[in-house]
Amino acid sequence: MRTHKISIIAILSNLIGTVLLYYAFSLAPMDLRVVSDPRGGYAICTHTRAALVVTLGGGFGVGADYPETGDANQAVTLTTNHPGYARIGITLIVLSAMFGFGALIVESESKGHP
Repeated sequence: MRTHKISIIAILSNLIGTVLLYYAFSLAPMDLRVVSDPRGGYAICTHTRAALVVTLGGGFGVGADYPETGDANQAVTLTTNHPGYARIGITLIVLSAMFGFGALIVESESKGHP
């Protein structure tokens, strides 16, 4: 019966921690794009200007003009809206893991396993 209560505490702690982390962070778009070249190269671009170009052969360049193509993937930044929610959420998730392991230990001891 003790393991059942400990498991419920672990599940609730994990659920609340996950919800707090969801509300703590958000994604914001950046002005950077990762663009692939038809010849096999890649570039990190802002608008039509490449900050860094990597070619298929391993070479690279800096500051070149680079055409904007349709296959560009926009980069995002992870921002913290509520840092307190993040701290509490991570703490609750760690505690839920500790409660889960505690429930396993109590269960194994109650069955007589070392």
